[in-house]
Amino acid sequence: MKFNKKATIKIENLAGGQAYATSVKLEFVFILLTSFMKDQFYRSEEKTISRLRELIKKINDFEFVGKAAIYARTKFGMRFVTHVVAGELAKRARGLTWTRDFLIKLSIAPMIC
Repeated sequence: MKFNKKATIKIENLAGGQAYATSVKLEFVFILLTSFMKDQFYRSEEKTISRLRELIKKINDFEFVGKAAIYARTKFGMRFVTHVVAGELAKRARGLTWTRDFLIKLSIAPMIC
């Protein structure tokens, strides 16, 4: 008897093998917490940045993206990847009341202004 009746979608991963598809938000968090913005075995730094930008567009929940970046910066010490996210949010979430506080929390407000 199968307990998980939910259909799982298999995709091809970067290594060319079979993998299970994840949600857009989960993939974003994976990259956010594991990428040091260097060339990796299966993906270049440029492709990682490009994928982050695509995911931020797909998520379209700027508050989630901002909170995830703050979490990655303050709890995991991720720096460069959160700067990329901050740059994307600065373009897309311009004028929202929380963006200034977001940039201050990431300690990069002086660099962007």
